Amino acid sequence: MTEHDLLGRQVGHFRIVDLLGVGGMGSVYAGFDERLQRRVALKALQQGMLDEASKARFLREARVLSQLKHPHICQIHDFLEGTDQDFLVLELIDGRNLKELIASRLDSAAKMRIARQLAEVLVVTHAKGIIHRDLKPANVMVTPEGEVKVLDFGLARAAVGHEDVTMARSDGASPAPGGFTNDVTRMGMVIGTLSYMSPEQARGEPVTTASDLFSYGLVLQELFTGRSAYQPGLAQADQLERAKAGETVPVTGLDADLTALINRLKDPAAAVRPTALDTVDWLDRIEATPHVRRRRMLAWGAAAILALVAIGMSYQTWRIKLQAQRIAEEASRANREAQSAKEVSEFLVNVFEVSDPGQSRGETVTARELLDKAARDIEGRLSDQPLVKARLELTLATVYKSLGLFDPALSLAGNSLDLRRKHLAATDPAVAESLRQLGNIRSLRGEHDQAVPLLRSAVEIEERALPESPALAATLNDLGVAERNQGKGADAERHYLRALQIYDKAAPPDVADVAEALGDLAYLYYTQAKYAQAEPLLLRAIAGLEKARGPNDPRLAVVLSQLGGVYRDQGKSALAEPLFLRSIGIQEKVLGPNHPFLALRLDGLARIYTDQERYAQAEALLLRAVAIEEKAVGANHVWLAQSLNNLALVYRDEGKLGAAEPLALRSLTIFEKARGPESIDTAAELVLLADLNLRNHKPDQAAPLFARALRIYDKTPPKDAYPRSLYVKALDLAGRSDEARIKAEQLRALGFGRRDFLELCRKLGVGAER
Repeated sequence: MTEHDLLGRQVGHFRIVDLLGVGGMGSVYAGFDERLQRRVALKALQQGMLDEASKARFLREARVLSQLKHPHICQIHDFLEGTDQDFLVLELIDGRNLKELIASRLDSAAKMRIARQLAEVLVVTHAKGIIHRDLKPANVMVTPEGEVKVLDFGLARAAVGHEDVTMARSDGASPAPGGFTNDVTRMGMVIGTLSYMSPEQARGEPVTTASDLFSYGLVLQELFTGRSAYQPGLAQADQLERAKAGETVPVTGLDADLTALINRLKDPAAAVRPTALDTVDWLDRIEATPHVRRRRMLAWGAAAILALVAIGMSYQTWRIKLQAQRIAEEASRANREAQSAKEVSEFLVNVFEVSDPGQSRGETVTARELLDKAARDIEGRLSDQPLVKARLELTLATVYKSLGLFDPALSLAGNSLDLRRKHLAATDPAVAESLRQLGNIRSLRGEHDQAVPLLRSAVEIEERALPESPALAATLNDLGVAERNQGKGADAERHYLRALQIYDKAAPPDVADVAEALGDLAYLYYTQAKYAQAEPLLLRAIAGLEKARGPNDPRLAVVLSQLGGVYRDQGKSALAEPLFLRSIGIQEKVLGPNHPFLALRLDGLARIYTDQERYAQAEALLLRAVAIEEKAVGANHVWLAQSLNNLALVYRDEGKLGAAEPLALRSLTIFEKARGPESIDTAAELVLLADLNLRNHKPDQAAPLFARALRIYDKTPPKDAYPRSLYVKALDLAGRSDEARIKAEQLRALGFGRRDFLELCRKLGVGAER
């Protein structure tokens, strides 16, 4: 049956009246809905294109799209199943496709409007878990009013029905053996348009939302330059190879910001590409004039300080509402809060006077300068309003903590707790708030034994005063973090799960809070080498944080690096590296180049490079991490010890034993002091030192170090150990159980190789095979 044979045919209550076009997935007709008396488009899908499973999957996505009713998505009205052909009933769009419009030389304003509308479509569809998989100019219609309509959502995925490699030509003819088409290419479980396909899609790998962003980047390049992102005249086999590698024509002749955006979108590493939400924000910045950009940056800086202060005030407001039933106290509390508002306003006015050019040192003032001024001013003010002072001190402590400045944060949080304990009942939720923040800061300083009692006290107060509240869930989660860092995995897991239960009961639950709790639980599983449990939780956490807080959130950077750690420790460096790179990019952008959290991400990426024997790159990252940590967290912090350890491993593997040994000794000293002489980290460092001594032909010095390490591992429950230490423990048990052998193989990338470790045991005369 030819395309024209269907003209005049009745399909259900639709009459086919005209042929609109022929594509790789089927012909498109104009139809008339005789029931609703409206014109529609009918897409006749090629026979056999959808098997039952593919059809069901496609219909699920079609239902979600129908419910969206987004103005820039072609609406799906119905799906008709026939004996020899299926029909998709769509909104009939009056307009031209983007491929034609690009050739007609659009003005810059029209191009930017189209680019933004396309990005907005990806924001809403990706939030619903829908991936287009075949985004290209031919699938984008533009109405005479300049409104975008995106076509064919879901068809690319639904069209995949078997594992065979087949090809289809848009003219309906059979392709030559081994030939390719640039229109629709079906390869294994992949279908799409070759000249707009992401590298992972061309390689037959799983497709994600990042794949749509790559295709969108190619569309943008063509839209703004008028030329394809691929070299013209390429043989299709060559184009396929270039698509697999993400090798496209460089962007030229465009604004630097727009060029940077397109290059990020076209990055071969999926994790480096911006999200759709990030892309919309980037386009907004491109549209802004330099004057507007400067004004926005000043506004954002002031808003950030005010918002941080408001965060500290919001908890008190909520507490007041919660206790509104206490009528006897209401009048005095109202008066107190009115005075508090007045005092806070005067305090903020005084702080922000530093931005007056007559008082500041130059034309601009940084957020840090405002913060330091606020911290100085608070010491001598509000002596007659101790609770207002306590609230502001706690807010400033929170801001200092977020900047990685733990010493001033500790002092301010301690002052806040002292004031609240003095002027409030010991069971007041505000006391719990100060306890929680002080516990968090101590935990970040590596003082976990001091942090845990503070956080437990906060939990006890909130269990009575704020049962089943988000505040209690947040404190339980923080307690879990401190317990995990103590090596108490079972206690940490119990508190993480309780926090998630509380969040789930909230109506509606806070997406960001849930995502953070999922990330913390996942990291616990990661430290226990439970990768199959950690990975899906981390993926959920990433999606939740991107949705709730956008693509540049510092917490998102942490979770990205944790997922990178899961992949790295399973030997999947190709998946891990782009996640660490994206994480580092976010933290450098948001937190600056000297933040201790950035040092942790640099350390994580360096471990990948060490595994890949890219020692020069690993060394550079670790030297930078060590420099940041020495300045930011001090000479006795476990973060610094870990970076020193990893740098020692790099030097060991390079044969620079003289450089490695003092670093390992310094790391051991820190671990013994911070974690204790019987800790797993101490044991791991002892093993490294034993190995270095053996390589230096000092077996007599190596043997006692190694024997001490084995005694520590024998006392350590594997479930509470860190992955690197679990690995060594598993090797120690390798002769005793198949389970241990399996774990050893799973974790072989985390420390000493199996062969190296067993050889070390043999040379030292200690029993790893017992």
